[in-house]
Amino acid sequence: MRKYIENIHQVSINKMIAEYLKNSVDEFPDPFYLNIIINPNLESIIENETRWNLFNEFWLFNRFIPHCDWFECDLLFPECTNYIEVISEESWFENPREENRLSINIDLNSLPDKTHKAKIDEFVKSEVEQFINEKYLILIGKYNQNTLSLIDGNHRFLALCEAYKQKRIENFKIKIIVGLTFGNCRWLGDYEKWEERPTKETEKRYILNTW
Repeated sequence: MRKYIENIHQVSINKMIAEYLKNSVDEFPDPFYLNIIINPNLESIIENETRWNLFNEFWLFNRFIPHCDWFECDLLFPECTNYIEVISEESWFENPREENRLSINIDLNSLPDKTHKAKIDEFVKSEVEQFINEKYLILIGKYNQNTLSLIDGNHRFLALCEAYKQKRIENFKIKIIVGLTFGNCRWLGDYEKWEERPTKETEKRYILNTW
């Protein structure tokens, strides 16, 4: 495992989804959903299925995530800063080359979507180092690569980087859940691969190959 990660233990995908939804709890005002997000019972098949459906319904980009083994661990900061990337997504980068995605190299003033910088600035002003570990950062990566990509927590992590540059923090441990895979993933900079599938209709049918 990577040298900038410690206290590692494997968790289920149900744990990852539960924490992902908890990070975005404001999206779900319905009391029923609110309860199973704030107080998840990971042993409940019905709850896990409901959270899985919410996860897939509200974040369409999840379809690009390949099969992963999921781990809960501590991310060592600043040791990790040369290895953490922002996902290859158009609102973050006009030209998402691999070297541009490394969080330490990102110029916040050049981001295409200016709301990203506004949110990061807000977290810096609110002293992100005081609350970043109230929720998990969620990342994915490949077993055979050293870098990891943030899929939830971009603003919080980049705000922490700004706090570090301002010498407000030195050494820090960040709670994360990370998925590791041997598969391809658009958010890791891989090309999308669509494969034609047999169909009884005249219209061609394609499926996204994430493996």
